[in-house]
Amino acid sequence: MNLEDANCSTAAPIEEDGETRIHADLLFVCRASDVPVGAAIRVEVAEFVLAVFNLNGSIFVTDDACTHGPGSLSEGFIEDDIVECNFHRGAFNVRTGEAVSPPCMVPVRTYAVVVSQGSVYIDPHRPRSS
Repeated sequence: MNLEDANCSTAAPIEEDGETRIHADLLFVCRASDVPVGAAIRVEVAEFVLAVFNLNGSIFVTDDACTHGPGSLSEGFIEDDIVECNFHRGAFNVRTGEAVSPPCMVPVRTYAVVVSQGSVYIDPHRPRSS
């Protein structure tokens, strides 16, 4: 996905207590509508190469690179909350990053996600809470 035309500001509008505030640590990734239900897309933003997953309307973001080899998780096979890498068929839990099938042994990095007004943001400094 090319984000040249998107607003890639690191300041994100977030609703807190009924008020919209700016959260400077969040990074715009894509529009939630860009990710079909049951699918994933690859997004490059800043120094990050990410896989953005839509699991039944819930958005999850991981690093796109498999921790075992040159596979792209956004191009993998998705079933429930598991993505199978397209390279060696190792698998990860999209929600937690846990490696669930060999040859993958090292978890993939996950990100805390905020969806606000249809836009997907990550906190690049904080992993997703399980």
